[in-house]
Amino acid sequence: MSKDSQSPLFEVQTESGESSEYDVVIVATPMITGQPSIKFSGSPTDLTEHKREYQNMLAYVVEGVPNYEYFGFDNLKAMPDEILCLDMDNWFVSIEVISPVAQPL
Repeated sequence: MSKDSQSPLFEVQTESGESSEYDVVIVATPMITGQPSIKFSGSPTDLTEHKREYQNMLAYVVEGVPNYEYFGFDNLKAMPDEILCLDMDNWFVSIEVISPVAQPL
């Protein structure tokens, strides 16, 4: 894969010293002030300071068939497996299809 030299690369390095370069890096972990677990070098902002309180989140797992018309689809097969909502005033944030996991005998 070729890459335009104008695009920045992000280098991720592990504690053991191994590193790889990526176009995009998404950090999906709690960043708690006073607990240095991730170090950022060369970032335009200091991402290590997290002073926001965490919020409780509830997840309900239900069995059923979603009303595809509510989401603007013509039929159930046209619906994606995952819907994320950016409207925080809505009664839900996301809906996802969860498939059962086969248990080995």
